[in-house]
Amino acid sequence: MTLIDFAIVTIIAVLLVLGLIWGFVKIAIALGTWIAASVVSFSFAPNLSASLLTSIDSPPMRLAAAMGLLFILTLMVGALVSFLVRQFVSKTGLSGLDRVLGMGIGFSLGLVVVIALVFVAGLTNAPEYAWWQSSLLIERFETLATWLQGYLPDDVAKYFTY
Repeated sequence: MTLIDFAIVTIIAVLLVLGLIWGFVKIAIALGTWIAASVVSFSFAPNLSASLLTSIDSPPMRLAAAMGLLFILTLMVGALVSFLVRQFVSKTGLSGLDRVLGMGIGFSLGLVVVIALVFVAGLTNAPEYAWWQSSLLIERFETLATWLQGYLPDDVAKYFTY
C-alpha cells in the first residue's frame, strides 16, 4: 500500500468514527438542514431582498444579505430540531442503534468524499504520476469517478485525465 492508500483508508476511517460518535440522527438532520438552508435561501432571498430596500442600497448586496440571513436562520432552526430529536432518541433507548447507523452513514460519507477527491484530481495531472498508478485503492474509486464523468457535458468532461 502506498501513502495515498493510507490517506484513503484514513479518510474513510475518520468519517466512520465520527459517524459512530455523532450518530445517524445528528448527521441526517445536519445534512437535511444544510440542504433545506440552501433551498430556503435560494427560494426566498428575492422576496426578503425586496424588504431590505431601505437598509441596503446595492441590489447584489441586498440579495447576498437576504441569502445569508435566511441560510443562518434555517441552520438555527435545524440545530433546534436536531437537539430535540437527539433528546428523544436518548430517552427512548435508541442511542445504540443510532450510533451503529451513524457508522454506516459515516462510512458512506467517507466513500463519497474519496470519490469526490478522485473526481476533482482528474482535472489535474495526478492520474499520470507513478504514486497514483501504483495505488491499490485509487483504481476502484477512479472507476466510479469515470462513471460520474459520463454524466457531465462533453465540453466539461474533456478536461478529465483518467
